[in-house]
Amino acid sequence: MSSKEPKRVKVNVDGKENVDVYYYLSGKPKADHNLAFLDLQEKRQRLKRLDEERQQLTKEIRDIETFIREERRNTSPTGYAYDVKIVDNSTSIRAGLHGSYTILVDLESLTVKEKFTGSYLHRIPFSLIRSCRLSEARKICTFDLSRGSTLGSGELYVKSARAKDLHHSVVTLARRFTEEITKSSLKL
Repeated sequence: MSSKEPKRVKVNVDGKENVDVYYYLSGKPKADHNLAFLDLQEKRQRLKRLDEERQQLTKEIRDIETFIREERRNTSPTGYAYDVKIVDNSTSIRAGLHGSYTILVDLESLTVKEKFTGSYLHRIPFSLIRSCRLSEARKICTFDLSRGSTLGSGELYVKSARAKDLHHSVVTLARRFTEEITKSSLKL
C-alpha cells in the first residue's frame, strides 16, 4: 500500500454509529463526510422534536384561549350564568327554543343564548317578566312573560340543577331593578 492510497477503517465516534475514516500511512487520519452527515441527521431529529414540542405547546395555548373565551361567553357582567334545559310548551315552541341553553342574568334583564355556539337569542327585560316561580322538587323555574317580550306572552319553563339559584338571582335583581326605576321616577 502506497502512502498515496488511503486506508479505510470504521470508527465509533462519541457513541454514534460507526464512521468511515480514511487515513494515510503518514498516520494523519481524515474524517469522511459520513461524520458530517450523522451530525446533520442528529440536528434534523432535534429540530423535529423541537417542532413537535412547539406544535404541542401551540395546541395547549389554543385550548386555554378557547376555554377563556367560553368562560367569558358563559358569564354576564354580574357573573350570573346558568346552564338550563327549556321544557317544551306553547311559548318555547313558538320561539323555537328546544334543548340546552345558557341563561345570563344581569342587572336589567334575562338573556337566553345558545349553549354551544354562544349566540344570543332572546333578551327579556325584567319589566316584561310578570312573575318568576320555582318548583324545587322538579328543579324548574317558570317565567310568566308579558306580550312585549321577544318570546311573546306566556310561560317559559326552564329546568336547571341550579334552579333555586336562578330563581333567587332573577327575583333579587328584578326587585332591585324595580326599586331603582321607582326611585328615579320619584326624583322627577
